[in-house]
Amino acid sequence: MQPQQPGYQIVPVWPADARFAFRVELPADWAQLPVPPDQVDFSNEGVSQPIAAFVAKYGVVVLTFSVRPGFGDGSVADWFRRICAADKVQTGQFAPAKAGDIPAVGAPGSQDSDAGPMTQRFLAFEQGGWLHLLMAMAPSAIWDSVTPTFDRMLASFAMTNPMPATVPLWPPGEEPKGAAVPAGGQDLSLARQVADRFFQALLRGDEAAAKALLIPHEGESVNLNTMQPPEGSGYELGEPRAEGDEVIVDAKLTGGPAGEPGPQEQSLPLVLRMVEGGWKIDMGASISRMLGVNVEEAMTQVAEGLGKAMAKGMEAFAEGLGAAEPAKSEMDRFAEAVDGISQKVLPDAKAKMSEELGKPLEVFVEWSSFGDSLQAAGRLDRFVLQRVGEAIRQMTVYVEEQEKLQKVLDRVFIRHVASPEGRACTLEGGQLELAVCLLDGPGEDGPAGAFDDSEIVEVLRQAIR
Repeated sequence: MQPQQPGYQIVPVWPADARFAFRVELPADWAQLPVPPDQVDFSNEGVSQPIAAFVAKYGVVVLTFSVRPGFGDGSVADWFRRICAADKVQTGQFAPAKAGDIPAVGAPGSQDSDAGPMTQRFLAFEQGGWLHLLMAMAPSAIWDSVTPTFDRMLASFAMTNPMPATVPLWPPGEEPKGAAVPAGGQDLSLARQVADRFFQALLRGDEAAAKALLIPHEGESVNLNTMQPPEGSGYELGEPRAEGDEVIVDAKLTGGPAGEPGPQEQSLPLVLRMVEGGWKIDMGASISRMLGVNVEEAMTQVAEGLGKAMAKGMEAFAEGLGAAEPAKSEMDRFAEAVDGISQKVLPDAKAKMSEELGKPLEVFVEWSSFGDSLQAAGRLDRFVLQRVGEAIRQMTVYVEEQEKLQKVLDRVFIRHVASPEGRACTLEGGQLELAVCLLDGPGEDGPAGAFDDSEIVEVLRQAIR
């Protein structure tokens, strides 16, 4: 279990059945939701008994824990597949995982909802003949920003009254190799999960989610907007392996346009690198590795090879690398602006704020709340990030105030609201939350829905009094 740190707290959960008591490290700005006390009908294979549910106050970001009786013979992976089939849950490839120190079967998932596309992560393990299920879920648009929070929560999970396992995790002879750890200490299974999420995004046509997992290079452009894989397309991932500071995950793409003779297959060795504490895909290096030649010199071959594997939409994906793109929609331009802000502006702002505060400070933006407003995104740095940074600078001129602020401020969370009337600035549980509206025309002091640094300073001063 990871050590407790400021902004998190160990939360014990004691259900009526003490067998399922557990504890987890919960962010201070999350809440535990009540669960229905009624017993469920386990004759439905897709049903499990909810034990606990936790949610972030800033959006539909959820962690749940549930249990159900096992199915007798078989493995945890077999049981989990039966539940997914009964409940029509779409998952990616199963892989070794851990819930705290408990070995588990892990899988990514996705689903549509009233709030838009959702990304999920499942962990399944068995104790005492019962299947235990953990599920993390968040809007796909913000999944990458909340992944570190989920990682920490799941790593802290522990059963209070652990019972022995009675069935294997995997069917005999199908045990996957354990995730390796390179010399630098990074968990290669996390790199493989990124590769899995990338292909899941491709198959569901989620351009923004797929592009968010790529390393941007100057002069390189990736256009996934027209990707439409046909029914039956799929992929298989090999085990990750470390090569220096890179991780290679071999992917076999399957499927092809209707009318093509025989099944189409294409191998693509994905190259992943650690960028700002997370794994991302270097697509140019991946395609160069696949072809053994320079990417820009082989774009026609790439379009043909990948097009047969993942259909004509992947042709646009290949052609988009290093080539001129067609006219972009407003959503395209917004997605590119977000990529630029996330890769350059946010890290710079975070570094400056952390330096002023004298300790690491997390900075998150709920991009889904911006819709596809390029205007609002373009004003984020000048009218929000810079002003928060200036407020922190003013509050840390004196050592005494700096030390007090360090105790109450751990992260900054920014979301967009529809009108200036909805703006708010609060500091609770270590989180400075700003609800801003950046859509009205800026005057001398900027949009009316933004905060000037003096207003933010006042909120900070109230917090340390």
